[in-house]
Amino acid sequence: MASFSSRGPNFRTPEILKPDVTAPGVDILAAWTGANSPTDLDSDTRRVQYNIISGTSMSCPHVSGIAALLRQSRPGWSPAVIKSALMTTAYNVDNAGGIIGDMSTGNVSTTFARGAGHVDPNHATDPGLVYDTRTEDYITFLCALGYTAEQVTVFDPVANCSTRAGSSMGDHNYPAFSVVFTSNKLAVITQRRVVRNVGDNVRATYRARVTSPAGVRVTVRPGKLQFSSKHKTQEYEITFAQRIFGSVTEKHTFGSIVWSDDEKHTVTSPIAITWPVSQDAEITPHFLGKVTKTHTHEGTYDTTHSETYSSLRSASGHMENGGEAANWRFGAANPALEAAGRQSIRSIVSGLFDSLDKSDPRPVAPLGHGDPSAFACFRTAPAAEDAIASAALSGKHNCYSRAAGVEEARSAVAAHLSRELPYEVTAGDVVITAGCNHAIEIMMAVLAAPGANVLLPRPGYPLYESRAALCGLQFRHFDLLPEKGWEVDLDGVVALADENTVAMVIVNPNNPCGCVYSYHHLAKIAETARKLGILVISDEVYDHCAFGSKPFVPMGVFGEIAPVVTMGGISKRWMVPGWRLGWIVATDPNGVLREKKVPTYIPQMTQLPPEPYREPNCVLPCNRADLCAANTVSEIMKQGALPQIIANTDKVFFENAMDVMRKTAEICYQKLMDIECITCPHKPEGSMFVMVKLDLSSLDGIHDDVDFCRKVAREESVVICPGSELGMMDWLRITFAVDPFLLEDGLERVKAFCKRHGKTKEVN
Repeated sequence: MASFSSRGPNFRTPEILKPDVTAPGVDILAAWTGANSPTDLDSDTRRVQYNIISGTSMSCPHVSGIAALLRQSRPGWSPAVIKSALMTTAYNVDNAGGIIGDMSTGNVSTTFARGAGHVDPNHATDPGLVYDTRTEDYITFLCALGYTAEQVTVFDPVANCSTRAGSSMGDHNYPAFSVVFTSNKLAVITQRRVVRNVGDNVRATYRARVTSPAGVRVTVRPGKLQFSSKHKTQEYEITFAQRIFGSVTEKHTFGSIVWSDDEKHTVTSPIAITWPVSQDAEITPHFLGKVTKTHTHEGTYDTTHSETYSSLRSASGHMENGGEAANWRFGAANPALEAAGRQSIRSIVSGLFDSLDKSDPRPVAPLGHGDPSAFACFRTAPAAEDAIASAALSGKHNCYSRAAGVEEARSAVAAHLSRELPYEVTAGDVVITAGCNHAIEIMMAVLAAPGANVLLPRPGYPLYESRAALCGLQFRHFDLLPEKGWEVDLDGVVALADENTVAMVIVNPNNPCGCVYSYHHLAKIAETARKLGILVISDEVYDHCAFGSKPFVPMGVFGEIAPVVTMGGISKRWMVPGWRLGWIVATDPNGVLREKKVPTYIPQMTQLPPEPYREPNCVLPCNRADLCAANTVSEIMKQGALPQIIANTDKVFFENAMDVMRKTAEICYQKLMDIECITCPHKPEGSMFVMVKLDLSSLDGIHDDVDFCRKVAREESVVICPGSELGMMDWLRITFAVDPFLLEDGLERVKAFCKRHGKTKEVN
C-alpha cells in the first residue's frame, strides 16, 4: 500500500468501511492530454501523449473500467451488486504469499489501509453471493444518519423517516462490517445482512467461517445458508460482543467472515473494530483455576486447579519379619471405587445377563446397551477396517506417541470438526483418547479443583458421576424435561450453580433419551453458560446419529459465546465401540480455555490408562470376537489409521447406517406404543436409545424398574437397562441399535410379559 493512499476509519460515518477496495495506483502508464508538460513545471516545454502517474486518480479508472466490464458481462447487476462482487472476491496477499505490506509503516497493511483487498476482475465475475442495496435501503441509511424530513425528500418525495425509527447505520446492506464500541462497558452490537445467490448452483449451501478480531466475540446466525430456486436470498445476523477476558490496547482490531460453498466460491467480508481509548474487562467467569488457602501442620500453601489429588504420604513404622505374619497395609475398602463400579452401565447390564434362563432356546434380545457392531446390518465401513490393517502393516506405528496423540490423527480430527464450525480448530486443540469414556475420565480429573462442582444431566450417563466421585469432584444434577423433548431445564441449571460450579455437561445426540437438540436450544445453553461463567462439556460421541426432523449441530458452533470442550470418537458413527478411539477438542475460538491452561492439563491426564473394557455383549453369540476384547489393536496403530478412516469412509456408509437406524427407531417406537404399561414421551430422533416410563400401577408383582428388568430377562430373554441406574426411577432405557427382526421380536416378548403380569381389570 502506497504511503499516500487514503485510509480509514471513516470519520464522518465510521459504520461504513473506508476504503472499499484497493486497485493499481502507483507508476501507472496513463494517457496525457498535452496541455501541460509531464512534470507540470513551467520550464519543461515537452509535450507527450503518455505519462507515468501515481495516485488515487489512477486507482479510480482501474475500478471504473472493471465495473464497466462487469456491467457488460452481467447487465442485470445493480451498481451495489457490482461493488459487492469487487469487494468480496478481492485478495489480500502479495506476490510473495504474505499479507500486502504498508509503505507508511513498514508492516503488513490493515483493513483500514487496503479495505476489502486488491480487486480481482476475473473472480468478480462469479462472486457466488452478493449484497444488493435498493433505494429504500439508502433512504433508511440517511434517516439513521439524522437527515431531516426535508432533506430526505430531495431523494424521495414520499420518504418518511418517522416510520424508520430505530434503524441503524450498521444494518446497511454493505459487504463489510465496521463496528464502533463507544465505552468500556461490555457491549453487544448486532447487524443484519441479506445475500443473494448468483452462482450457477441454485441449490447451493454456504457455511460461515469467522476470524474474530482481538477483543471481540463474533457470532453468525444462522451459520449455514441453504438456497433454492424459490429462495435465492437469505438473511443472517452477525453479533459483535466485547470479550469478557483481558483488555484491548490497540485502537483498532480486524477480522473477517467468509461464506464458502466448498466448491469454488469464498465470499469474504472484512471486519473492523474501533475501540475506545481503553477497554477493561468487568466480568470474570469463575470456572477453573481457583486458588484456595489450605492449612496443614506444615504451614499454609496455595492449591490450584492442577493439584487434583492430595499428595501421598508414606506410613510410619516398619514391617515385621521373622516367623510372624507381615502387617500388610494395603487392601482397605475404597467406597468411592466400589460406588463407581456399581454405577457402570456395563456392570449393571452384565448383572442382568446373569439373570437369563440359559435353557431358553430363543436368542437373547440385547436392548440394554448400545453396541450395534454385533449385527451384520451395522457392520463398519470396509474403508475403516482397511485403514486399521494398513496402519498395522506399515511398520510406522510401533513407537510411542506424544501425550496428546499422533500428530496426523489430531490434524485429521481438527479438519473433520472444522467443516461444521464457523472457525477453524487446529491440531493443537485436539487430544486423542482411548475412546470417549477415557475422555470423560480425563475431563472429570482436570476439573477437580478443591471444592469445585460440575452440573450433570438427569437422566444421564453414570460414568460422569463415578469418575467425578473418584476424583473428588462434586456433582449436581439438572433435569432433562420429557415434556419438552428432553431439553435441558436451564432454569434448573441457573438455580443449581454457585460460585464453585465450573462446568455443565450435555450429551447431543442424547444418550439415554434419543433426542437431538435444536440450534436454538444449544444457543440458549451457551448463553446460560456464559452468564454463569462456566464451560460446556459437549459429549458428541453420537454426532450425526440423527435421523429425525432436527439435524445435528455441534455445540462448538457456539464456542464464541461460551468455551466448549467437545468430546467425541468413532465408536458410534463408525459402529466400532471396541476400537476405543476418541478425542477431546477445545472448541473455543476466544482462547478462554488456553488462558486457563486447560489444554495443558488434558494431555497430562492421557497418560493414565482408562478402565478395562468389558463388553456384556461378549456373552452373546458373536462372530466378531475382536470387538469383545480390550485393547485388541495397538493404540498408536489406531491413531495412525484415523486419518484414513475419516478420509476414506464413503458418505453412503453413513447414509445407509442412518437409514437402518431410522427404521429400527420407528419399529421401536411403534411397538412401545402398543405396550399398555409403557409410555414413550418423545419419539427417538437420534443416538441409539429411547427413555420410556414404566407404569407399575398396571403391573402385578413388579416392585420397581430393576425388578421389572430382572424378571423380563429371566422370563423373556430380553435385556433392558433400568432407568433408576441413570437417575430416573421407574423408567427404562431401551436401545434400538439391534437387528430389526430381533428388535421386533424382543419388544413383542416385552409386550407378552406385561400382559402376563398385568393387573386384572375390573368389569362393571
